[in-house]
Amino acid sequence: MGVDRGFNTITSSLKVSPISEPEFDILFSPILVKDVSQIAVGVSGGPDSLALSWLLHRWCEQIGIRLIALTVDHRLRPNSSKDARNVFLWLKSWGLNCIILPWVGNKPSTGIQETARIARYKLMIDWCIENGVRDLALAHHQEDQAETFLMRLSRGSGIDGLACMREVTLREGVRLLRPLLTVPKSRLRATLKSQNQEWLEDPANSNPAFTRTLIRDLSILLSEREVGTQRLAHLSEQFGRIRVRLEELTRLVVDRAAIIHSTGWATINGELLIHLPDEIGRRVMIFLLQSIGGRSYPPRRKRLDRIMTFIKDPDHCTAFSLGGCSISRQDHQFTILREELRQTAASPIFFAGSVM
Repeated sequence: MGVDRGFNTITSSLKVSPISEPEFDILFSPILVKDVSQIAVGVSGGPDSLALSWLLHRWCEQIGIRLIALTVDHRLRPNSSKDARNVFLWLKSWGLNCIILPWVGNKPSTGIQETARIARYKLMIDWCIENGVRDLALAHHQEDQAETFLMRLSRGSGIDGLACMREVTLREGVRLLRPLLTVPKSRLRATLKSQNQEWLEDPANSNPAFTRTLIRDLSILLSEREVGTQRLAHLSEQFGRIRVRLEELTRLVVDRAAIIHSTGWATINGELLIHLPDEIGRRVMIFLLQSIGGRSYPPRRKRLDRIMTFIKDPDHCTAFSLGGCSISRQDHQFTILREELRQTAASPIFFAGSVM
């Protein structure tokens, strides 16, 4: 990565303002649970994560919460260790503790960005679990949300996909916090400029070989046609509100028609399930499969549709397996049982703003 001092990034005519400490408090406080003693923040050295780290550092100092920065040395480029060291020294100069997490092992030759993203999350989440940190802050911003919307739109995603990223999600017991989803990237750069803080620029962000780079270029083109990132992010928010309403209805059905047992199985009233609208029925099954099977992601749509056919057609078959679970029917009741090889504690599910 190259070091950028940001002097030519924002012209004076735009007058982009940095994020103030009171404004950041409004963004961050509502998504943090009470009685938190320590928080981790993922920082790559780019302007987004550095700005978040600075804002969080100041906020945590005032509140009395311990903040730990995590930077991943992915070792995909010869100078990646040097970049990680630069980040370490910058944060040290602030008085912020930074831990470098090396990504060791073989590196991919294809699907580099996605594999690296998965590796980064795993390294940071594993560190949080091992060190008893339950909150990890991430610097996704308004443009990231808009680009995610365009990527998922291009792939034919449904409501959940087009709702894009939540402010809070739960992964393996660690809460991922994204307080900047409504904040333009320009304001994050302005925040660093106000502190005379340099940052790193990742050349991969401008590499046309990567899909997200092409989507970013499309986003810029749409902005020139007055369909800017703010409008795309707002559209994603609208899908998000629809998602929340569907989740509320799903929760209502689960509460009334299903029983989830702590030993790793559940039952649900088949008569009610059969007569539900397809969208709600699918969501109920996804919730039960993830609760019992303990998997972070739902089954693929095609396999899930086969399950719904099985549920609505008593002559189809009497047993099915999906998402780490076996599903069986007896009279008007369906039983969902964790498969024998997955007899481990099921992960809790983050659902409509809470953990169920």
